[in-house]
Amino acid sequence: MRAGLKNVIGIAIPVPTDYPFSVLFLTHFTPYIYVMDKYALLIGVSQYPDGAFRPLPAAVNDARAMRSVLIHPEMGGFSEENVTLLEDTGRVEMEAAIERLFAEAKSNDLALFYFSGHGIKDDTGQLYLATFETRKYPNGALSRATAVPAAAVRDNMDRSRCQRQVVILDSCFSEPFPEGIALKDDGSLHIGEQLVGEGRAVFVASTNSRYALGKEGEELSLYTRFLVRGIETGEADRDEDGIITIMELHDYIGEKVQEVQPAMQPGLYSGEGSDTIPLARVPVSDPLARYAEAVADALDRRGEITITGRASLDQWRRRMGLDVTSYEAIERKISAERQAAFQERANEYTALFRGIRETGEPLRSEVAQLNERREALGLEPEDVREIEAGVEKELAVERERHEKDRQMYAASLREAIRLEGETLTESTQARLTRFQWELGLSDAEVVRIRDRVRWEKSKPPGEAYFGFSDKGRIIDVMLIGTTGIMTIVAIALALWVTFGMDDVDLRRLNLRPEGSPVSITTAGSPAQVADEHTKPGRMHSHAQSGNEKPVPPARLVVRSNVSGDSVTIDGNPVGASGPEAHELPAGKYTVRVEKAGFGPFEAGVELTAGKERTVSARLEKLPPDHAN
Repeated sequence: MRAGLKNVIGIAIPVPTDYPFSVLFLTHFTPYIYVMDKYALLIGVSQYPDGAFRPLPAAVNDARAMRSVLIHPEMGGFSEENVTLLEDTGRVEMEAAIERLFAEAKSNDLALFYFSGHGIKDDTGQLYLATFETRKYPNGALSRATAVPAAAVRDNMDRSRCQRQVVILDSCFSEPFPEGIALKDDGSLHIGEQLVGEGRAVFVASTNSRYALGKEGEELSLYTRFLVRGIETGEADRDEDGIITIMELHDYIGEKVQEVQPAMQPGLYSGEGSDTIPLARVPVSDPLARYAEAVADALDRRGEITITGRASLDQWRRRMGLDVTSYEAIERKISAERQAAFQERANEYTALFRGIRETGEPLRSEVAQLNERREALGLEPEDVREIEAGVEKELAVERERHEKDRQMYAASLREAIRLEGETLTESTQARLTRFQWELGLSDAEVVRIRDRVRWEKSKPPGEAYFGFSDKGRIIDVMLIGTTGIMTIVAIALALWVTFGMDDVDLRRLNLRPEGSPVSITTAGSPAQVADEHTKPGRMHSHAQSGNEKPVPPARLVVRSNVSGDSVTIDGNPVGASGPEAHELPAGKYTVRVEKAGFGPFEAGVELTAGKERTVSARLEKLPPDHAN
């Protein structure tokens, strides 16, 4: 049977119309689709003449079970009229059916011959299939006229035009089979000489005749039980492409059979090109759920579909025939879930690594623990290298930005002191305090800047950082080690202090210096520390005694694995977690981190003057019924 295609330049690989793996190759030939038919002959012989052979009650059941999976439209896909079932049949009827099977099958068809029953090897090593009539002579010799010789089966297969032939023998041979044949039988016979040929695959239940027989009371033989199960459940589809091939089915049966009877060794003897013959499809009960599983398998750890994964998904799409909208919705959902899970793990590692780097402790002391945590989080070395590089870059940018903010504040303070002297007016102090908050400077940093500015003022004029001329209130800014990049900053700040620009947001003036960073500390300058009792909003305008050494504050950094959280220290809200340090007097504190939908984190911490501590909070997401 063949059907022409219009307006298509191509020729199709001959495959069954109900198989989803048809592929068109573009050529200049006349386009046709060659439909491959599938034929099967299933024979089960349970009963034999009295005393000839032991009955095999499961044999007929085996053949019936095979018919069920073969004619199932979502499994074997064989047409019922193309499947012949014979039970307890005689020699003539069996030989005629075998001849008809291979004679009617065309070149591109599939012909499958299944036999469950006794097999016999005569004294010359020739194989026979026992029929309902098969007998033995009193001396135990086989009556060859009552059995079907394997040579007759081979002759019919050789004469056939069919290029895809499968033989399944679930048999117990009266002499060791195929041990004496597959390897050697008196040095003369081999299984390939009796049945195997090009495009042909021969399954045998066991290479040891003692284990091919079924046990009493079992509905199916051990071999056929797993053969049927592998197709019905789809477990034999090892590569999950929706098709069960010859080799996949053999591997599955062999694995399962040996779990029950380790000494039983199923065999597969295949000619060239037969390993990939498709025998059955895998039924899909819930296409959407199965496609979701395929998407999960196609994603990498970061939630991106791999190149090979995309090829697999395209195959699943062709197989199940869902609409494009359904496919894309499933892919977006599963990808988003995988990406979110990866990001959560990456965030936890980021917080941990950043916390270590911000403490200033040597990283080498934490390497072993970091690697253990990486493995526990399921992150690859390349993931953490990327995370760590990103954290180092962020910290460098933050340090540079913060240094520029300190320089801007120092410039404004110098100009204010130059214009008003050591005792600043309340309005100037208020403006400087507002500027401090806008820049995000701590009180301890402001104290250090103030002390440096006053120390600079005590230096000889030639060593000072800035020289100012009162004429016309024009400011001459000269920064050591720079090219005058702070000029615009000083001018703007001078105008601000002079004319009282109360409503001007200094950050919006974009006055940050650009270019090379400016060092405020000079060689030999005394180390300065902040007054631990200084709170934001309070300026210290009085001069510090030269003999007074203030107690440095402690620094507390609170990090967490989620964004959008809120932090309280001893019940006082301090905003969200992040890299900024909270400067506090030394002592014990209670830190609490909260976010809606997550369980709160709370821990006690003891701070030491002049030291920085990092609290890494991990918030666990609450179940939906507890989220509110």
